[in-house]
Amino acid sequence: MTFALRLAAAVLAVTAVAGARGAPDVTTPGRMEPAPEELVGVDVSEHPNAALPLDLPFTDENGRAVRLGDYFDGRHPVVLNLGYYRCPMLCGLVLDGLVDTMKDLDWEAGAEFRVVTVSIDPGETPTLAKAKKQNTLRA
Repeated sequence: MTFALRLAAAVLAVTAVAGARGAPDVTTPGRMEPAPEELVGVDVSEHPNAALPLDLPFTDENGRAVRLGDYFDGRHPVVLNLGYYRCPMLCGLVLDGLVDTMKDLDWEAGAEFRVVTVSIDPGETPTLAKAKKQNTLRA
């Protein structure tokens, strides 16, 4: 499988996870429990072909203020991975799958392309992000 196909598969997997994180439908037949109150009414709005807002502020793994655009240089493709660092199930599987895919590539992350992982849990800390990054780099 070519790099482009593998990268596309990884991005699709990340996109599927990001979309799956929307609030569960409390009216879905067979659902065992209702959605938590804070998720009722939460929805996912897709914006195909829309540009990412590169001025979005974040905090990096060292506690520094950064913008999303700091990771885009116009020369290297960027894989954007969204998830939770403490996610007990799917987010970790997606990140592990991304790492496994990158191991099989001729291109090297950091050299020919970049990977940016962002926690979508505002309660997760830079310390946790740094530990997750170190574990992922070791893998």
